[in-house]
Amino acid sequence: MVLVLAAAALFWLGVHSPPARAAGPGALAQQISAGQNKVSALSGAVGADNGRLRQLDASMAGLQSKIARIQSDLDAKRAELLQLRRELNAARSRLASRKTYESKAKSVLSQQLVGTYEDGQPNIVTVVLDSNGFSDLLERLSFARRIRIHDQQIVGAVILARDRVAAQAVRLAGLEGRQQNLTAQVLAQRDQLDAANLTLLNEQLSVTDAREMNVSQLTTARRQVASLRRQLAQLAQLQAQQAEQAALAAAIQTAPGGGGALDAGGKRAGSDPIPDFTIGRDDMGVDATAPPGTGIYAPLASTLVQVLQDWYTSEPLLLFQFDNPPPGALSDYWYVAEQIDPVTTAVGTQFQAGQRVASFAASGTGIEIGWGSATADTRTLAGATDPAAANPPTGSTTSWGESFKSAFGIP
Repeated sequence: MVLVLAAAALFWLGVHSPPARAAGPGALAQQISAGQNKVSALSGAVGADNGRLRQLDASMAGLQSKIARIQSDLDAKRAELLQLRRELNAARSRLASRKTYESKAKSVLSQQLVGTYEDGQPNIVTVVLDSNGFSDLLERLSFARRIRIHDQQIVGAVILARDRVAAQAVRLAGLEGRQQNLTAQVLAQRDQLDAANLTLLNEQLSVTDAREMNVSQLTTARRQVASLRRQLAQLAQLQAQQAEQAALAAAIQTAPGGGGALDAGGKRAGSDPIPDFTIGRDDMGVDATAPPGTGIYAPLASTLVQVLQDWYTSEPLLLFQFDNPPPGALSDYWYVAEQIDPVTTAVGTQFQAGQRVASFAASGTGIEIGWGSATADTRTLAGATDPAAANPPTGSTTSWGESFKSAFGIP
């Protein structure tokens, strides 16, 4: 029996110890330390990237503000340039009109001169001879003088207007040139700022890409560290379970008669609770099947302390406490579960050794019987120490199942 338990424990440890074969605690600790150093370095790199991005954002915001101000200035200068061009075009149009008017005035004067020459220039004699009295003479002389003055004023006014418009056109042309130069300077300044902003934008994209890569590597490194820590925790748990298995095997080996709950005379203190069942594999207890209605009995005097109606796939569990636990028993409790029809579900009901506590039900997944626990979630001793034992490989044995068989003579 001790050899069977030892083989079962070794088999279980072999199935459940990949972290131990992969790396020992020291190696895992070194890998975790290296991983933490990598996480720290990558965290620093990400922090530096974030700081540089904040600087770039601030610089780009300042450039955008300058560009906005220069663009506003550029728009104003362009508007002024357009206004000057409109005024220049208007002046040039007026100049052309004045030149046309001057040309017409000169033509009229020229025709008058020709007519005077052909008709003869009136002199003081003809004016005196042709006048009718002294008043008419004065009037004729005054009229001739006014005509001459008026003609001279018209020509002078036309020439003056033309000169003024020409001067205005020259002045506006100069202003247009200067305004055009100013506009070109502001445009060049804006283009320089746009180029600087583009440079910052390209750097921002580069830093963002680098940060994303560092963040990805940091995430991977953290996952690796977390995985290593889980492996280390699993390894520690496995080592604790190995110690428990060793203690359990030692307890079974040193029990009277080589294992099991025996009385002072060397005989088993309890009876087989499932004498007519076909025994199956071990897991948290002993699996067994029988024809429907086959009895399940109390191995020792016991009290029903709990009923779980839906322990597994809507099948119940009955948890019993030994009235007087036998020497060497691994627990003060035992259970039977799954394909059963309880005799009663009244908690507190007492049963004598050999008294029926349930029957094999007509349908279900077979029964499981073994050492119980009032504190484990599964209400099994195995569940309190190794929940993974609930699903061992087919044909395997477990220390919990084998020790329960030995204690109560289950073949």
